[in-house]
Amino acid sequence: MPAITHPYLLRAGGGRETLKATGIPFGIDSDRPYRIAEISLVPGDALFLFSDGITEAFSPAGEIFGEPRLERALDGARGRGAAEMVAEVIGATDEFAAGAEQSDDITCLALVYRG
Repeated sequence: MPAITHPYLLRAGGGRETLKATGIPFGIDSDRPYRIAEISLVPGDALFLFSDGITEAFSPAGEIFGEPRLERALDGARGRGAAEMVAEVIGATDEFAAGAEQSDDITCLALVYRG
């Protein structure tokens, strides 16, 4: 079973939050009710969604990439466009893995609200 990953909300003003699930993933069970949650975005806020293959990438020594490294990569990409944010995270993951065999999919999506 895949690990649960919570999307990040990167505030233009410098804050970082994780967005918690409101239920099971959408579309899994059409008979289940879904709760809706809302957030307000201001220009420059960004959302970053990712698979557990990012945080569970391994180095050749067997060390895990983890959320702290992901958060540092996201902080380094703050204020950039979505493509640059994805490139920063993928680059940090690749550099960390240093050629170690990939054990899971590595997927991410960034959205930057321009207003």
